Amino acid sequence: MFLPYFSIVCVIIATTIYLYYKWAFSYWKKKCVPFVEPKIPFGNVQNVITSQQMYVGIHLKHGYDIFKDQGQVHGGSYLICSPRYIPVDLKIIKSILQQDFNYFTDRGFYYNEKDDPLSANLFSLGGERWRSLRSKLSPAFSSAKLKIMFDPLLVCADRLNDAIVNLESKGGIIDASTLSINYSISVIALCAFGVDCDCFKYPNSEFVQFGRRTFDYSSWLRRFKMTFAFAMPNLALLLGVKVFGRDYTNFFTEIVEKTISFRETTKTTRKDLIQLLIDLKNDVGGDLSEEERTHWQKGATLEELAAQVFIFFAAGFETSSTTFSFCLYELAQNLEIQSRLREEIEEVLIESRGSITYEAISNMKYANQVIEETLRKYPPVSFIGRKCERPYRIPGTDVVLDQGTYIDISVLGIHHDREYYPDPEKFDPERFSDEGKKTEKFDGVSTVWGGT
Repeated sequence: MFLPYFSIVCVIIATTIYLYYKWAFSYWKKKCVPFVEPKIPFGNVQNVITSQQMYVGIHLKHGYDIFKDQGQVHGGSYLICSPRYIPVDLKIIKSILQQDFNYFTDRGFYYNEKDDPLSANLFSLGGERWRSLRSKLSPAFSSAKLKIMFDPLLVCADRLNDAIVNLESKGGIIDASTLSINYSISVIALCAFGVDCDCFKYPNSEFVQFGRRTFDYSSWLRRFKMTFAFAMPNLALLLGVKVFGRDYTNFFTEIVEKTISFRETTKTTRKDLIQLLIDLKNDVGGDLSEEERTHWQKGATLEELAAQVFIFFAAGFETSSTTFSFCLYELAQNLEIQSRLREEIEEVLIESRGSITYEAISNMKYANQVIEETLRKYPPVSFIGRKCERPYRIPGTDVVLDQGTYIDISVLGIHHDREYYPDPEKFDPERFSDEGKKTEKFDGVSTVWGGT
C-alpha cells in the first residue's frame, strides 16, 4: 500500500515543481522582453553551476552579446527561476546607475546577518544602511589618507622586489599570480589592519589561506550555494544559507577584537580602516547623528565591524592581485608598451631624484593609462547588480520593471563591446589618453566605471 501512495506523492510534487518553473519562465515573455530560452532546473546558468570554467560574469557577457547582436536595447535571463534584467543600451544603463538611482538603491546581493555575519558588509547592504555606512567609510579612501599609507606600500614593494630577485637567481618560471597575491595581501593587512604578515616570507599564512579560499569556486556545492543565494535571497535567508563559514567569522572577528583592545589599552592610533571604525564607534569628531551614534556605540557588534574589515580585505585582495597579474601579462606580451612605460618611470624618477613618492606615482600618466586599459580588458568587477525598489518604466520603452526585479549590468560585456572599444581584444592604453577620451562614445562608457 505504501509504494502506490509514495508514487502518487512524488508525481504530485514533480508536477507542481514543473508547473512552477513553466510559470516562472514565462515572466519575460509576458513583459515582451527578448530572453534566452531557459532550461529546468537551473534556468540559464547550468554552465555556471556545473563547470569550473564558467563564471557569472562570463555568463552575463554571453547574454549581453546575444542581445547586442540582435539589435536589442535589453533582454532577460533566468538565474535558476529568478528573472534577471540585462540592459544593453547605454542610455538605459546610465539611467539605472545615475539619473534614476533612487529606484535602485538596493544592490540585490544576498546577506544573512544572523547566521552569516560577514555577509552583511558594505558590498551587500542596500538602501539607507548602505548609504549611511558608505558615507562614513568614504574618508578612509581619500587622497590624503592614501598618501599617509604610502610608506607601508613601499615596504611591501621592497619585499616584492627582493622576492623577484631571489626567484630570478634560481632560474625557471616566475609565478606572477602568486607574487601578485602575496603583495596584495601584504599591503591590505598592513594598511587596513596594521598587521605585518609578510606573505613573501610566510606564503602559507592565515591571511593568504583565507584570501584564496574566499574566491575558490572549485567546489560544485559552493557554486550552487552561491548561485542559489544570489538567485533566491529570500528563500536562502529562510533556510539559513551561509556564504562564509564560521571559521571566517571567527578569524576576522578575532583580528578586530584584538586590535581594538590593544589600541584602546595602549591609547595608540593608526591611519587605517580599523582605526576609522574605532573612531566611528567612539564618535570621534562628533559628526554622527543621534541615531547613528546609538547604532555604532550600542548596536555595532564586533561581528558587524568584522564584516566591513572582511569585505575590504576580500575585495581589495581579489581586485588588486588579478589586475596586477593581468597587467604584467599584457606588458610581457606587448614589449613596445613595456618599453614606453619603463621610459616614463625612469624619467619621473629622475625628476624626483630617485625617490618613489606619492607625487611621483601620480605624475606617471602613461602608467595610469596602462592600468586603466588593464581594468577595461579584465574588469575585476565583471558585473554590477541592482534591485528595483518600486515599479520603473524603462526609458524609451513600454516595459515596466516590477518591484523586486533584479538587474545585472555586464561590465565585461560593455568593456568588450566593439561599438565603444574598437578591436576590444587589443591591449591599447591609448584609449585612455587625452585624445582617446575625447570621443563621445568613450565618454559615455566611462560613466560605468563609477557604477560600482
